[in-house]
Parts: sequence; structure tokens; C-alpha cells
Amino acid sequence: MIRTIEVNIGVKLDDYDLYATLSPGLRALQSEACVLVPKLKGTKVWMVNSTAQGGGVAEMMPRLISLFRQIGIDTDWVVAGSDKIEFFNITKKIHNLIHGVCCDFVYEEERALYEQVNKENAEALLKLLKPHDIVVVHDPQPAGMIKFLKGKLPLKFIWRCHIGIDQHNEQTKNAWDFLLPYTELYNFNVFSATAYIPGHLAGRATVMHPTIDPLDHKNRYLSIHKTVGILSNSGLLRPYQAVLTPPFSNMAKRLQPNGNLSRSFLPSDPGLLFKPFALQVGRWDRLKGFLELIKGFELMKTRTSYQYDHRHRRRLEMLKLVLAGPDPSYVSDDPEGEDVLNEIFDYYKSLSTALQRDIVILNLPMESRKQNHLIVNALQLCASVVVQNSIREGFGLTVTEAMWKKKPVIGGYTCGINEQIMDDIQGKIIKNPANPEDVAHVMNMLLKEPKKREVLGHRAQKTVIDHFLIFKQILQWLHLFDKF
Repeated sequence: MIRTIEVNIGVKLDDYDLYATLSPGLRALQSEACVLVPKLKGTKVWMVNSTAQGGGVAEMMPRLISLFRQIGIDTDWVVAGSDKIEFFNITKKIHNLIHGVCCDFVYEEERALYEQVNKENAEALLKLLKPHDIVVVHDPQPAGMIKFLKGKLPLKFIWRCHIGIDQHNEQTKNAWDFLLPYTELYNFNVFSATAYIPGHLAGRATVMHPTIDPLDHKNRYLSIHKTVGILSNSGLLRPYQAVLTPPFSNMAKRLQPNGNLSRSFLPSDPGLLFKPFALQVGRWDRLKGFLELIKGFELMKTRTSYQYDHRHRRRLEMLKLVLAGPDPSYVSDDPEGEDVLNEIFDYYKSLSTALQRDIVILNLPMESRKQNHLIVNALQLCASVVVQNSIREGFGLTVTEAMWKKKPVIGGYTCGINEQIMDDIQGKIIKNPANPEDVAHVMNMLLKEPKKREVLGHRAQKTVIDHFLIFKQILQWLHLFDKF
């Protein structure tokens, strides 16, 4: 089931040149593009992944496609999906195994279904391809398409793997052994960290960090009035006054103790504009450490030893925890999302009424990418600290987004987050994100030091400007294409 995703141009290249922090990166890209892009004349680049919504790959793709086109590279985005839930159960298992998580191994008898879906998608894609095109396949779900494309036309193939772990065990070996017949067929492979590259691909692989578009709706500057309008329009703030813009077509919904979903200010307004809060945004995935974060928050709120002085005691009394993730029904390649959200809800129900009032679990609407991105942007801007308590994390663009906004970030000790944050330099690292005690300790230490939060935020933004803006990623792709 192949779908070509329509991508609007959106922000134009010249718009970036208006910003002092963005102009140097843009001009470096334009300078090298003048040399490298003409070499790709007559070549089309195809970006292939498994979903158009939810997750970092789908987040990056529209701006990546748009900017490729604007510098003169013919590029299209294709989603290789399936209506077979069993296929995504297999690929989710591969995802977990690559992260070293103990779960059922993926077995040879499952290969038939994996290849059947990839064969069908490959045959559909082949009708769109022409000689000398470059096909970039993202992550394990569509990786098997190469078996049914290789040799059909003179094409170049790149596999871009966005997940991994910096240690290896029986689980990772099982996953890589399963994928070996496909990954070895690619001309080149790209990973998010050196430690993720399996030994058999070491000679044909490079490292490329994911990046953000600073002028995307999720990352662009929002005025106070615009922020208030977004929170009001999305149902996250009770509209105390009339706002300029109309309500969003779909509202963010807060999980209630009775299991219903309603606007976040019901039954009581969490006061996101007025009270300190810690925020975590991400897919409903066990590896994101949502449950451990809730338990750490619970410890921090109830432990009197954390209440150093009157001001900090007051801060902890007022503190909220906001957990925000996509509506699971819109993330087609992650069949576990609904189950994980139910696990979080089951624990939430067991908490005291006071803690239930202080924890805000949000299902974010996915019908409009723009509205979804504006909601995340507004939440990140209002947060006192942004947390990514991942137990495993391939990279973590939610970390990058918050760093760009000069927010103090707390991240789990994972390779992907460590690629962005050094402890006490750009943010804080939780050594064991699976231990609620560690989570509570680090959160409390950072919350009680407002000046430190400000310093870390400024350093964090500089790191993003230097290393994680989209211009750098496009340059890396251009140099990789030039090898062909």
C-alpha cells in the first residue's frame, strides 16, 4: 500500500536569512548546493517510510522534502504502509529488539508476512521509479523492500535507521540477524550515532543526526498573545477573555479519572499559564519512561526532604506534570500505543485525588499537522522544565525542540539524548530513568535552581544552532548523494 504524500512548500529559503541565528547555516548550505546540486540533474530522490503521522521521521519529512525541492533536487515522499496489523506487530517487535528490550524474538516464520508486505509495496513503488533515482528507506518497517527492488533498474539505495542502542545483547543480535538479508543489499546505511552501527555494516555506514526546522510551526517564535490564543483554541486553557483566532477544529483532550476524555480545564483548570509544570511529549511508548516519570513526580510531590525553603515548598505544591502524546489511533505503525496509554491510565487511577489533579495526561489531535505543532510549541514554551525520561532513545527530537526554545531539559541516560546533552552543560541527565528515585532527585535539583535553568537553556539553544538545524542535515545528504 503505497501513498505519495503531498508536501507544501511552506517557509521559503529566503525567510531564514532574516534571522541572525539562522543566516550563517543557510548561506553555508546555499554555497555548497551550488556545486553539488547540478550533479544530481535528472536524478529523483525518494524518501520512503511507514507512516505520515506520529514520530520523529514523519515530523522531519515535510520540511526536508520542501527544502530539497527549493535547492533544486526533485524529491518525493512515499509512505509504504499496510492494513495488516500483524505486520506492524512484527516490526514493533523488531523495534523493541533493536533497543535491546527483552521480548519475544522475531522468528523465521514471521519473515513470510514481513516480505509479503514489503514485496507488495516494492512492486507498487517500482512503477514510480526511473533509472538512476536514489531511494532512501527509513527504519525497519520498509527495509525489506530492497529485496524486491534491487536489480530491477539501475538505482541507488540508502537505508536510514533512526533507532539503536549503544550496547548489544541477544535481543539486538536477533533483530540484526533478521534484518541482515536486507540491510546488506543497500549501497549505504545511515545511523544517528556511531554506537548504533552494527559490525557487519561498519564499512558502509555513516552518522547523521536528525535536525529541526526552526521556522516550523512547532519551533517558530510565538508571542504571548499567540501562545494564549493557541492554548485557548485547543481546549488547554479556559477562555477567560475573547481571543483573536477561532477554536481549533479538533481539541486536545485530557484523560479524566473516570476514563473519559474532555477539555483539559475540566473538572478543574490546571493553570498552565500560571503554575510551574514539567512537560514530556512523545509517543505512547513504554521506552519513553512515562510511568517512571509519574512515579518520580509522585515521590517529589510527597517527600518533605525536598522542600528546602518556603519558595521551593510553594513551587512543589503548585507544580504540575503534563504528559502529552498523539492520539494512538493516528499512529498506524505503532500497535502498542493504545495499550501503553491504558497502562498509564491504570496507574493514574490508583493515585490520590490531589495527585490526579496535578497530573495532566493529554491526547493531542493529529488531524491537522499545523494545529498539532502549534499546541506542542505552546506547551514547550510555557513549561518550567521539559523532560524526556526515555529508557531507550534513538535521538529524541523533542529534546532538540525544547533546547531550541532555551528550555532546561532533563533527559534519560540514553545514547540519543547524550548526543545532544552533556550533564550540567546543556541540561541534566537522569542516570537511571527506570528508577523513580533518580527521576525525582534530578527533577527536584533543577527545579529549585531558577538561575541554573536559565543558563542551561541558553547553552542548549547554542548547541542546536551549531549542530542540529535542518541546514546541516541537508548538507550531509548532499555529500552522501555526491558519493554516488
